[in-house]
Amino acid sequence: MRAHVFTIVLAFSLVGCGGKKEEAKQPVEKETSAQEILRLGNLWTNVSSDKGILSPPSKVSLFRIHRKSELRISENVIVEKLTIEEEVQLRDGPIVKCSTEFEHQVGHRWGRNHGEPAVEVVRPALSAERKCDGVHPEGPLAEPAQRALFVLRSDNLVAIEPLVDQRTYIPGQL
Repeated sequence: MRAHVFTIVLAFSLVGCGGKKEEAKQPVEKETSAQEILRLGNLWTNVSSDKGILSPPSKVSLFRIHRKSELRISENVIVEKLTIEEEVQLRDGPIVKCSTEFEHQVGHRWGRNHGEPAVEVVRPALSAERKCDGVHPEGPLAEPAQRALFVLRSDNLVAIEPLVDQRTYIPGQL
């Protein structure tokens, strides 16, 4: 009798108790790069500052530049608002403060880089008059066209190409 009970217990442990048949598992849908990035936000911000000294013959002796770039992202369109604030000390003494804003659509292409969600952003060449509290000796502000590849790392968009590009966009507004 004991051997018979042992055989039944062993049979149930090997076969299982039955019950429902396993439901067919639904395939896992993989998000696109755009979906992964947009899940974190549709506004991305980068802020950077620079300062330096210029040698003659430049009319500027010292400069400070503060740049704020905001990318408003959707799957089909990316718009950048770029604000550049400058403070320059002229060689003959006065300090001039300027602010320049650009708002423009940038070219973009979604993809992956070594499995990471990525977006390539292409900014057109930009030019605009500076709005200054004095006369800036360099006239209109010109920004060259710029291409960069960003990958999503730790919830930030980090520039990886070109290598000299140090921008990192964080979700939200600063």
